[in-house]
Amino acid sequence: MRTSSLFLLAFPLTGCLFGGCPEDIPEAESECLDSGSSAPSIEIVDEEGRALSDGAELQLDYGNQGGQHIYLNLIVSGFQDRFIEATFESDAGTTSSMFVFVEEDCETAVRITGEIFQLSDSGTGTLRVAIVECDGSCSPEDPANKTVIAEDALTIEVLP
Repeated sequence: MRTSSLFLLAFPLTGCLFGGCPEDIPEAESECLDSGSSAPSIEIVDEEGRALSDGAELQLDYGNQGGQHIYLNLIVSGFQDRFIEATFESDAGTTSSMFVFVEEDCETAVRITGEIFQLSDSGTGTLRVAIVECDGSCSPEDPANKTVIAEDALTIEVLP
């Protein structure tokens, strides 16, 4: 993946930093959970924190700048000093990837709600989230220098 594409995926709302974006764009929220282990684990959940299962339907949302995205909800533990990577591989052959950044410093688990994930396609595909360690530099979609520590993957339907 080219560096310019990585920048756009990692910072999907960068244009909003310079004004011109509506104020109603939701920001992802994260909160530390009192329960859970500090062992590495990651799970794709709904807004209530319940695990999603294969065949889940997620609604595609269209942004004011022409982009399209879904909202990710995750429960993650053992992510400190590691990266959280999200990838959607559509059955049509397109792939979208990004890193999810967590600002919370949680001792156990964190729940992330409403993380914006830009997609290039709707339809059926595999949504995969992983905790990864990087030996040197690494980027989404590029397996070089990356070790997967924990992973969750689901077949989902992204509805237009």
